[in-house]
Amino acid sequence: MKKMLSLLIIFVILIGFIGCGEKTVGKTVEKKPLKIAITVWAPFAHAFIAQDKGIFRKNNVDVELIFKKSSPETLDLFVNGEVDGIFHSFGTIILFRSKGAEAKVVYVTNYSVSGDAIVGQPNLNSLSELDGKTVSVEEFNSFSHFFVQNALLKAGVEEGKVKFKNVPADAVVKALDEKQVDAGHVWDPEVSRATKKGYKVLAEAGDQPGIVTDVLFFSKKALDERSAEIQGVVKSLIEARNYVDNNREESIKLMAPKMEMTVEEVVSGLEGSHLIDLHENLEIMTETATPTAGKPSLFYTATKMVDFYLKHGQLSQAPDVRDFMEAKFIKELINK
Repeated sequence: MKKMLSLLIIFVILIGFIGCGEKTVGKTVEKKPLKIAITVWAPFAHAFIAQDKGIFRKNNVDVELIFKKSSPETLDLFVNGEVDGIFHSFGTIILFRSKGAEAKVVYVTNYSVSGDAIVGQPNLNSLSELDGKTVSVEEFNSFSHFFVQNALLKAGVEEGKVKFKNVPADAVVKALDEKQVDAGHVWDPEVSRATKKGYKVLAEAGDQPGIVTDVLFFSKKALDERSAEIQGVVKSLIEARNYVDNNREESIKLMAPKMEMTVEEVVSGLEGSHLIDLHENLEIMTETATPTAGKPSLFYTATKMVDFYLKHGQLSQAPDVRDFMEAKFIKELINK
């Protein structure tokens, strides 16, 4: 009798294990893809290579890339919790954190050299001539405003000597055409479109190395709950970047329609930025007081941006800039 009872107990326990296994499998099947917002910018485009070439799938992560033509649209998706991560300018994360939206950088895509520029009317020859004129930025108190303000100060144009106007980058050429602005911040493909129409490049991001650095960051919720998948995303992006390097012509032809850009615009965008590889990712996220050997430091850039936001009332106190970055995913890949 005791033997029969023991067998019955074992049978019940096994059934329980099987039931649990089915539920676990069910949860795996039902798990939603990681949603990442992405906008028009050539250095982000290798994410589509990771998707189309099955690199995400190979690394056991399901990713849905949500493409929007304008940068503010992708920001709205992230702020509203409709996506888990977003490709965007590094400066954006500081404002998010100031509003209580916790997020961290996990991967650095590039820093802009000639891909971001201030373009002006044909009669202008330098930034110093913008004194008393109207200059557009993507959004007030944004990374765009920070970039333009720094460029003007470097040229000797004091804050308050120009009138800033909020104009999305993809609308700046139209604003120049209609004489609504004298100059404005744009990035490729808009830089190419502006110069083709005769507008002049008055300053480039490369004049201030690292001031426009682009990254992928995820929400705290995603980082807490889906860390293994985020590791797969970072690994896939590094592999996709390497694929583009080794298969450039094919990759550009694949990326262009995904970004709603021409092949020439993608080429210009890639050439206008320094794309960050695996080891450079760790270097740029390592705490240093100042950029070294012409290479930017996210800590240095973050400190400068925090000062800007404090001055403009966007921050009430200086945050710890170390909280903006999570380098563990990059470190794990290097250690392997």
